[in-house]
Amino acid sequence: MNGSSKEWELLAPQKKIYLILGGNEIMEKTIVVKSTVGLHASLAAKVVQAASKYDVEINLVYEDKVVDVKSILGLMSLAVPSGENVKVVANGDQAEQAIADIAEILEK
Repeated sequence: MNGSSKEWELLAPQKKIYLILGGNEIMEKTIVVKSTVGLHASLAAKVVQAASKYDVEINLVYEDKVVDVKSILGLMSLAVPSGENVKVVANGDQAEQAIADIAEILEK
């Protein structure tokens, strides 16, 4: 985050919330992809479907790449293998719920 923000860690492990001056909330959570075949097409489709329910900006970060979680091609282009950590970052009023839904899918 830039110098104009304050960072607070929540009690939940591996989840942070950033309060940016101006009132926008950006939340993030690090998630382990537990599917035995990684982030494959059908899993990516479920993630896109869950993310599309929310009017928030949601990105997935893997290694040095960032993609829009609402893009199935973007998710699949990451080729995330099983057991890898990814970070979900969301901005908007429903960010926390969107991240929770995505985490539930990826952590199964």
